[in-house]
Amino acid sequence: MQSLAVHRSRKLVPEFVLHRPRTLAQACACLCEYRDGAAVIAGGIDVISRMKTGAGPAHVVAIAEIAEMHGVRLVGDCIEIGAAVTHRAAETDDLIRSRLPSVADYVSALGNIRIRCQGTVGGNVMADEPGYEILPLLLVLDAALNFCDPATGAVRAISARDFARAETAARSFGLLTSISVRLSPMSLVWNRDLRPMMALVAGVNGSNGRPVAAGAAIVGLHRRAVWAPIPLGDRLAAPDPHAAVATLAQHWTEGLPSPDLAAHPNPVYARRVGAVMLRRALADAGVVA
Repeated sequence: MQSLAVHRSRKLVPEFVLHRPRTLAQACACLCEYRDGAAVIAGGIDVISRMKTGAGPAHVVAIAEIAEMHGVRLVGDCIEIGAAVTHRAAETDDLIRSRLPSVADYVSALGNIRIRCQGTVGGNVMADEPGYEILPLLLVLDAALNFCDPATGAVRAISARDFARAETAARSFGLLTSISVRLSPMSLVWNRDLRPMMALVAGVNGSNGRPVAAGAAIVGLHRRAVWAPIPLGDRLAAPDPHAAVATLAQHWTEGLPSPDLAAHPNPVYARRVGAVMLRRALADAGVVA
């Protein structure tokens, strides 16, 4: 048995070739040439961690120097965030803070400051880890993921919700270049009390001060985050709205796919905890007083 001092050691990193493309076209050419033997890194946290276990790609394509994959800009009614933008850059960006302040607040609580300064928004999604928290945010916001096909250079937008439902590996979609988030009056709330095991993000839209539509995503229970609408209906006009929302939260979690038994051997408990997290998030959103 290897000691913990040796496990994940730099001494176990296999030999590899580092490629540092300066343009999107150069990155695509690398990925096409080396195909399954290449991995993309931006901040590099996840790829390098895997390499320290002795497993790793023969070719590493570092995209941090590609200008097209940086920056935050307003495009029509969307804010477009480059895939190589770090969490720290996103949380402090003036455009995000002014137009999507709850997104900046959400990102500011990811990991610790070292992780936020190094990790990237796109890398968090493409790492495809069950407990990572950018994808559930994007599901609630109904964001679009913009992928470039390395073979053709064509860029196509994929709904984050379609991405989350797909059974294929994240990298099969292509090279993630940016994320588009529509501007909306949605209020965001979240509950991270049990992360990394579980976390929940909810969004509520309102009219004349009344919540009229909502949806939530839960992370940590499935291979990828899962989103579903919350049918508020006329429940808030019930004689006991608190009880109505508690029942709604229970029904919401019961309607989700079965939790991954490898991570959660007790799906009944997992659903009950998810219902409590949703109920508390809805209370924080002002759905009930």
